[in-house]
Amino acid sequence: MDGPERGAWSELSIRYQGLGIRDWVLGIGRCVIDHLSLRVAVSPCPRVSPSPCPRVSVSPCLRVSASPRPRVAASSLGKAVALLKAGELVAFPTDTVYGVGVLVWDRAAVARLYTAKLRSLDKAIPVLLADAADLDLVARDLTPAARRAAERFWPGPLTIVVPKAPAIPDEVTAGGDSVAVRVPDHPLARALIREVGAPLATTSANLSGGPSPVTADEVAAQLAGRIAMILDDGRCPGGTASTVVDLTGSTPVILRPGPISLQEILEAMV
Repeated sequence: MDGPERGAWSELSIRYQGLGIRDWVLGIGRCVIDHLSLRVAVSPCPRVSPSPCPRVSVSPCLRVSASPRPRVAASSLGKAVALLKAGELVAFPTDTVYGVGVLVWDRAAVARLYTAKLRSLDKAIPVLLADAADLDLVARDLTPAARRAAERFWPGPLTIVVPKAPAIPDEVTAGGDSVAVRVPDHPLARALIREVGAPLATTSANLSGGPSPVTADEVAAQLAGRIAMILDDGRCPGGTASTVVDLTGSTPVILRPGPISLQEILEAMV
């Protein structure tokens, strides 16, 4: 025994000399308890810092955001649906980049979409669907290879170019006989299309030739005052525009490289 323990026991022998056995034992007990109590430390209670309340931001073009997921409230989704049905332009996130869309059947709204983006009228506008089962609404004469590609990669970052259905306005396809179609892998985008009850003619939510936006702020920087509403659901998870592949011929042709390679497409079509 050495150090503090030895000093404590030496002190006991001095303090209790001359006492009877009973008193001496009781004295030692009290001293031992006092001594041990000095060796017990109590840590303070942990402090809990509350997290801040979610922030809601609104821009001049009726931008709506909320957190946590689902970030966009049902009332905001309903407002976007009402605007689309009224022929207005609405921006929303997808799995790749933010898009701005209108009802595919609304010729006047499609014309306004070209104007808002300063887009050349000879550039066709892709169509977004809620589900692969809706492909026959906008396309015709689909080959087995086209259907296999859709089944393999939808929802996801693959846009397929196929013969268009007669109901698709020429304004959407720039007068061509084919249409670019995709099912985005994003719950808000698909919910919006389902709620509006029609496919959406949708292109990236930027000015023609500008950077493709992946946040609502980037959309507002280019299109504020040109569109009716931005549904803000945070940053797009992909950040890269979809692969575009032409499936109207016997051999697939990549029109725009993207996340899905030609080799992956070919393997899916076998």
